[in-house]
Amino acid sequence: MTSLSAPDPTLAAASPQNRDLALVLQAAIAHHQKQEYDEAAALYASIIDAEKDQLDAHYNFGVLLMQTGKPGDAVPHFEAVLGQAPKNGQVWIYYINALVGSQQSEAARLALDLAQQQGLPDTVVRTLRARIDGTEVPEPEATQEKPAAIAPQPAVREDAPPPAEPAEPAETDTDASTRTKLDTRRASLKEMRQFQHLFNNGKIDAALKVARRLTERYPAHGDCWFELGRTLHRIGDHAGAIEAAQHAARLLPDRIGIHITLTNWLYTARRFREVETYCRQALEKFPESGPLHRNLGIALQEMGRYADAVAEIRRAVELAPNSAHECDALANSLLKQGLFEEADTAFRRALELAPMEAITHSNLLFCRMHKYDLDPDVAFAEQREFAARHEVAFRAHPPRHTNDRNPSRCLKIGFVSGDLVNHPVAYFFLSILEHLARDPGLSIHIYSNYAVTDSFTGRIRVHAKTWNEISGMTNDAVAQKIRDDGIDILVDLTGHTGRNRLVAFARKPAPIQASWIGNPCTTGLDSVDYYLSDRFVTPLEQFESRFSEKLVFLPALAPFKPHPKAPRVNELPALKNGFITFGSFSRILKIGPEVVALWARVLREIPDSRMVIGAITSQEQMAKLTGLLLSEGIEISRIKFLIRGSVEHYLLQHHLVDVCLDTFPFGNSTTTMQALWMGVPTMTLPGTSMASRSSTGWLSHLGLDSAFVAQDKDDFVRKCVALAADPQALAVVRRELREYCRQSVLIDARAIADAAARAFRIMWQRWCDGLKPEHFEVLAQASEAPAAEPEQQQEPEPEAVGGIATLPNHIYQIHYSDETREQVEPGFVPLDNTGLRPDWREYWPIRRFLLEEPLDPNARYGFLSPRFAVKTGLTSDDVFSFLSTVPDDVDVVTFSPFFDQAAFTLNVFEHAANVHPNIAPVIDEVLKIVAPDIRISDVIMSSVETIFCNYFVAKPAFWAQWLEKCEQIFELAESGDTPLAQRLNGDVDYERAGVGAAPSKVFIVERIASLILATQPGWKVRQFDPVKIHMSNSAIARFRDELLALDALKHMARATGFSQYLGAYRERRAQLEIFMRGGRLASKT
Repeated sequence: MTSLSAPDPTLAAASPQNRDLALVLQAAIAHHQKQEYDEAAALYASIIDAEKDQLDAHYNFGVLLMQTGKPGDAVPHFEAVLGQAPKNGQVWIYYINALVGSQQSEAARLALDLAQQQGLPDTVVRTLRARIDGTEVPEPEATQEKPAAIAPQPAVREDAPPPAEPAEPAETDTDASTRTKLDTRRASLKEMRQFQHLFNNGKIDAALKVARRLTERYPAHGDCWFELGRTLHRIGDHAGAIEAAQHAARLLPDRIGIHITLTNWLYTARRFREVETYCRQALEKFPESGPLHRNLGIALQEMGRYADAVAEIRRAVELAPNSAHECDALANSLLKQGLFEEADTAFRRALELAPMEAITHSNLLFCRMHKYDLDPDVAFAEQREFAARHEVAFRAHPPRHTNDRNPSRCLKIGFVSGDLVNHPVAYFFLSILEHLARDPGLSIHIYSNYAVTDSFTGRIRVHAKTWNEISGMTNDAVAQKIRDDGIDILVDLTGHTGRNRLVAFARKPAPIQASWIGNPCTTGLDSVDYYLSDRFVTPLEQFESRFSEKLVFLPALAPFKPHPKAPRVNELPALKNGFITFGSFSRILKIGPEVVALWARVLREIPDSRMVIGAITSQEQMAKLTGLLLSEGIEISRIKFLIRGSVEHYLLQHHLVDVCLDTFPFGNSTTTMQALWMGVPTMTLPGTSMASRSSTGWLSHLGLDSAFVAQDKDDFVRKCVALAADPQALAVVRRELREYCRQSVLIDARAIADAAARAFRIMWQRWCDGLKPEHFEVLAQASEAPAAEPEQQQEPEPEAVGGIATLPNHIYQIHYSDETREQVEPGFVPLDNTGLRPDWREYWPIRRFLLEEPLDPNARYGFLSPRFAVKTGLTSDDVFSFLSTVPDDVDVVTFSPFFDQAAFTLNVFEHAANVHPNIAPVIDEVLKIVAPDIRISDVIMSSVETIFCNYFVAKPAFWAQWLEKCEQIFELAESGDTPLAQRLNGDVDYERAGVGAAPSKVFIVERIASLILATQPGWKVRQFDPVKIHMSNSAIARFRDELLALDALKHMARATGFSQYLGAYRERRAQLEIFMRGGRLASKT
């Protein structure tokens, strides 16, 4: 092969800056990988036009043509490779298959003879000869060799899609060989080609029928299962696709591409724990696979294991330093951790390797928005570079739009987004969409670029006339779909963020295109005509030259919708505390060294001030911020870190804060408005980018800009000092701020939606008149009624018996995965324990919290398992409603299920011995150490002292006692290979529950709270009515009256110490046991 010193002009579309052909090839392979065949084919062809002897391009183009059902067109490309690499067995196989597929049997026989002379193994020759002759493919011998890979080997990516025809005629795995001998049936080349033709031409329903038929006819042919998976994935059946790919992976264990695809699909389905499991299993077989390390890393990232994630992805880059995918994954991981400089470098390396990879380019631009000292002119030039790469090819032949130019007709408005799930963009959009959908002059069509959906997706979907899932489609196909749908105005809601479709917009499928809400930045595309904003966020004189689009000014950028359960605004904390408390609830990645340095200046200027930093999701984040603050000389005792919780809990945390401090250069938007609704203004420092001015926009609409919008860093500090010096003025702002918001346009979704509809009509009328896009403003029209949610009437809190309920209750619900995260009750704070010591179940996250988090002695804490609602039948509203009646002097509040078990058994340890076979001796050994003075057979527990599943809320003093005893058990279990440690870590069955087995230590730990209550009578306890909570599935649960009697007898035995009550309990229980075995229950008086 030869190399060009300067690219041919024909490559300009693919490589506008005369980049090396190798980079264009990488881009082609990247498109090929993602089955974007049209884009890949165009790039391969352009390379070959410029360099006739570019073997890699010929080889990969030939494979693509085979995959797209064009074997005749593939033949000359394989011939070009064989002309210079005649000993490459892999190419001979493809070449001969291409000849067979194009009905050139004689040529195929001649080629096979030549291939055999070049060293093609006999077993492969026999297989190919059978295909040429149309006879049954012979069963391979156990000693069959694989085709030799003889240099020069064309570049074939290990994670490229598996070819339509198996490159190897048989599997070499022992088990696979055994299966082959049991079932040697394989789909023929003709059958596979029929499937490929349907699939590649978009006839997915027909392709699915063929794929299902192939798997039924050839159940041991792994390629058939993989193709079924590909088809199911295309139609959005991710669970079915994964199941099919799992089957293919079992049948073809040596096919690394299938393993990689399987983990890709598991990741898309957000089944991160399974991604980890499959990657680790596959890495045992393929330890040097970059894509597998990459997929493992990005799954670990999603589970919050950041250090492990980066280590895995760095390993992927080490193994595949020239892989754009690996470099891009590393860059994204670094970006999510706020390491912008490193991320910038990694994104640029990925873009060098794949210069036409649009998502990588968008990610780089998004990363650059966080750069503190980025010159705005440089930033705009970089955004325009995106257009130079991805739009220039379509400028020479702009599409002709045939939409009816009637200026007053109903308009088809298309919205494209990858965030139509529980996401801030979706919240803003839904508020507008609810009103746009009612406009008779508009027809709403939505194009969703995200295969994952949730309950919020459904709330959006009901307002669309048509809903289109485009995540599996190529950009060409998306653009053609939009053209076919006759969309008049196409609106991008994503910008340069993940899952965007800006490359489809570059094809100008609609006559008018706009961007809105998704990203505070220009798209850089000439094909996007307008950007919808407001005059405070993007003042025309400052941003006219920094947007490729024309700016359309709405009354506000987008409406804010207050949370319906937002707490009431409290009094300014500074009035009670005697000092000012600053706060931040920003995404942690926005808080860089420059931001912390400015915050530290404020804290130093106001020595008695404090700061609350919320939205913490990991210890790593807390450690990072602690280090930055210490480096600025700030004592950590002045800082309080708060973990991210439910929305209600997050809003309640504003009760601790007097003023929020904004981040820069990427400021807050939703976070600022949430704080304003809670009466907390934000001090902000706008810069030269739109991303830095979101808070400025909100504050300016409310007339707060003079006090809270700083001109520079010095002004930022001066304004904070002034606020601290006048808490009474700040208190007035706090008391009136929610009403300011209520009366403003910021939460008038109807007014903003009406303005947007009028803006769409103005855009359309200009197009109908042949006028170019231009800046314009649409003013608000008076709404008939306030758009804000009416503030909920606050019922007076009930007075509790024996005192007033004022104590705060912090209740966390543990989750182990995305599935269990979705089970967290809205009122509880999620407590993530994904992938962390599952052998300890709930004890591990509770232990970690109690050891690491400071507890308020004047509060109660609870830690509930994911199945709390299932086991109890209670909601978070039930829990908090009951807690509101509990006096402050109560130490422990219980919500224990299974009253039947609590009443029937003497105590929880007797219960354990009944339901967990072989656990009794372990309990005896443990209690001799944990409670040496207690004889457990003498301990009576009524339902008041009985707590199953750790379903209780308690003050820190009780938790300290609980933790002390549980830590003794923890040390025993972690002490190595002692007999007791082995028994504690050994599984016991859970027969009556039907849930399999778990370690003994888990069932013992969950009974420690009951032990403390039963043996330390000084604790004050309140119990949720146990008969209103779910009972077990045991037969005794039917005998409610008898159970109430048994429980009452135990209670009296504890209260009086009189033995006759215990005797009566034992007698009555025995009678109940006899009755349940078929006898008759005696009457008791």
